[in-house]
Amino acid sequence: MNLFQWALPVLKIFTVAILGFLLLTILGGVGYMIFFNSVSNTPKGPTASPDLSNYTQESWESERSTLVSNFIQEIYGRYPDANEKLIEITRKTLNTPLNANVEQITYRSTNNTVAKLNVILVLPKESSSAVPLIIGQNFASNPTTFPFEGVDEPATPFTTMVGEPGGSDGLLITLVKLIMGEYLITPPLQDLVDRGYGFAGFYPGEIVPDNAALAPEYLKKLNTSGAISAWAWGFNRVAEVLSQDPRIDGTRVAAFGHSRHGKAALLAAVFESQINLILSHQSGTGGASLGKSGIGESIQAITDTYPHWFDPNYAKYGADQTTLPVDQHQLIALAAPTPILLGNGQHDKWSDPQTAFRALEGATPIYQLYGVEGLKQDRLNQPNFDNNLVLHQRPGPHGTRKSDWAAFIKFLQVHF
Repeated sequence: MNLFQWALPVLKIFTVAILGFLLLTILGGVGYMIFFNSVSNTPKGPTASPDLSNYTQESWESERSTLVSNFIQEIYGRYPDANEKLIEITRKTLNTPLNANVEQITYRSTNNTVAKLNVILVLPKESSSAVPLIIGQNFASNPTTFPFEGVDEPATPFTTMVGEPGGSDGLLITLVKLIMGEYLITPPLQDLVDRGYGFAGFYPGEIVPDNAALAPEYLKKLNTSGAISAWAWGFNRVAEVLSQDPRIDGTRVAAFGHSRHGKAALLAAVFESQINLILSHQSGTGGASLGKSGIGESIQAITDTYPHWFDPNYAKYGADQTTLPVDQHQLIALAAPTPILLGNGQHDKWSDPQTAFRALEGATPIYQLYGVEGLKQDRLNQPNFDNNLVLHQRPGPHGTRKSDWAAFIKFLQVHF
């Protein structure tokens, strides 16, 4: 080995370390909240309001449409047309190092509001029966998330900061994995198929780009005002079309999302019944955490940075979050009795795990009306996977790690 060959890996490690330091410096207080500020495993903080314990199943269902309307008008914007379907354009088998059947399926929507959506489908090679399916949205485009030959680049013009399509070996990718976990970008695909699960992944930027300047054109096509709502619609459309595949058990379809996509996963279960289980990881403000609490990321901060995620009405509550007409325990309750696991990190106060716990507490009476257990745990780090509402908190910051997927799999094994 010559000097250059020896020095190059060292130089890469040094560069990654410098980039990491600069990233956290730029983030400043936000970086501290996301990566270092510890959250107690003992439940603390305000309880959810209003109290949902006085409902009967009949009175809850009679109020359901009003609550959904409030979430649409004040937070998420209109949900796109559920009658619009995905139509397959092409399908090809991919050669990969996985011991699995891997396909890329390209769809468009019936009214061409989505011109092209590429879905990577990973299934066990041999199964005597239809398999449960996990559908996941990714941040980094399909070629980066699934670094296999033949995976198409996004149809839309914007790619996230994680890297250009196909850039899975870049320094920035290495940095992201180092700080935010080895499974932030690509889930443990081989482990999942070895356990008998299928995985379908897609880049929601092909539905609405995650860019404030580019998003409005795509939102208008879908007749919505919030990208979270559009991405939730994407979860349901993919679940709907793949449930028709005889290799897949359409009664056991889970939605997995991290951070912004965790918000979309929760919302998907509210508007339709295509999804049978939710894995919403570190969804934070506008996701599972209580909006009225004022803890973690503020409404002003999230709407200033990501105005395209929500209906413009949401921003007005930044001045006084306590004036929100609804809160996130009601959103979770609207998904009852769907099993929901909320993942969190003990050093991710920005995502506010404490009030995510309180939101599950607040939704529990509604889950009980449907004959299932809601939240039943005393500490954030002691999940009871047997119940339909569970919070899992592990050490560490914002990101997706091996311990997160270990918890997701335990939850799946119980409920699927």
